[in-house]
Amino acid sequence: MARMYQRSFGGGEITPEMLGRIDLNHYQTGLETCSNFYPLPHGPVVNRSGFEFIKEVKDGTAVPRLIPFIFNTEQAYALEIFICGYIRKGQPY
Repeated sequence: MARMYQRSFGGGEITPEMLGRIDLNHYQTGLETCSNFYPLPHGPVVNRSGFEFIKEVKDGTAVPRLIPFIFNTEQAYALEIFICGYIRKGQPY
């Protein structure tokens, strides 16, 4: 029985139509699905970074809406908007 080893993952995810095309180089460097990983162009995959808890919302009983606000390349914030009209600026990211 012949085994085919994965050379790299630089091809990223491939479409289901391409799963049977073992003769193509892109098939040999691709993945069927890549969940919670990022394929790097030079071959390996790395873990996706997680989420970080920053702070509590002002009113824990209401569900806020988080809107990204990017003023320029050096100033980007998350706006916390409540239905009652309250807006709070979050930590810069």
